[in-house]
Amino acid sequence: LRGEGFSLRRFQGWIYLVPEPGFEPDSPQELMPAQSIAWGGWRLVLEPAANPESVLPPIRVSTRQGGERIRLHPDGHSKSLKNWLQEQAVPPWERPRLPLVFAGSGDDAELIAVGDLWCSGQYSGSAPAAGWRLIVKREGD
Repeated sequence: LRGEGFSLRRFQGWIYLVPEPGFEPDSPQELMPAQSIAWGGWRLVLEPAANPESVLPPIRVSTRQGGERIRLHPDGHSKSLKNWLQEQAVPPWERPRLPLVFAGSGDDAELIAVGDLWCSGQYSGSAPAAGWRLIVKREGD
């Protein structure tokens, strides 16, 4: 059911009031330190933690393209992002709009964050291993 600026949706027995999405770039965006990016109702920023000594790899933000894999633990196995989002009960209309954050470039790029649902320990917590903290928030939070 659609209204002006919103829609009502049903998922797993619940009714959701879903606002129309904000601006979402149509191509990946590079995230630079201390620079904020607005991404379809999300705000992302990369800030230094204490005194970062490591060189920051290229960080880019994009949406799902298909085939992405998530590694929840550094030494753990990876699993398909599609299956992980289903296991987390993320509503289907949110999945294609979630900002995905990758570190590195080309085929070596590693998924380091999925919206505000998960962030690699290298870029989160009080002492992130990379020396940089990734903040991902929904607008209005």
